[in-house]
Parts: sequence; C-alpha cells; structure tokens
Amino acid sequence: MSTRRRVDRLRDGVRRQVGARVAGAAGLDELVDLESDVTSLAEAIRENRELEVPLTAMVDRLEREVAEVLSRRTHGSTGEGMGA
Repeated sequence: MSTRRRVDRLRDGVRRQVGARVAGAAGLDELVDLESDVTSLAEAIRENRELEVPLTAMVDRLEREVAEVLSRRTHGSTGEGMGA
C-alpha cells in the first residue's frame, strides 16, 4: 500500500473518530432517533388527516340522531310525540 493511501486512510479514520466525538458532545448523535420520531409523527399526521373526513361525517350523523332522539323524548313527554 502506498504512503499516500495510508495517509488518506488514517485521515479518514481520524475524521470519523473526531466527528463521532463532536456529534456526541453536541448531542447530534441523537439525530437518528429524532429523525425516526419525526418520520413516525409525520405518518401519524397523514393517517389522522385521512380519517378526518370520515370521522367528521360520522360525528355529524351521530349528532343528528341524538338530536332526533332527544326531540322525540321531549315531544313524547308533553303528549305531542308520535304516540299521542
């Protein structure tokens, strides 16, 4: 192996070691975990957006049904309901 090649390998090794130490001291070694968390969060947000419209429709329908039931009970107790 040539001297130049050995120097290049040594230089690359030192860069990696120093880079790892600097990253550890600066907290940058946690970026991989942070990136994973951000990716997971982005996926959850996308899924929530996909569910938003169907859930909104479902809630609207339930609100109408509850309003109808309450209306029947109110009218039924005054004698104005369907069975009066």
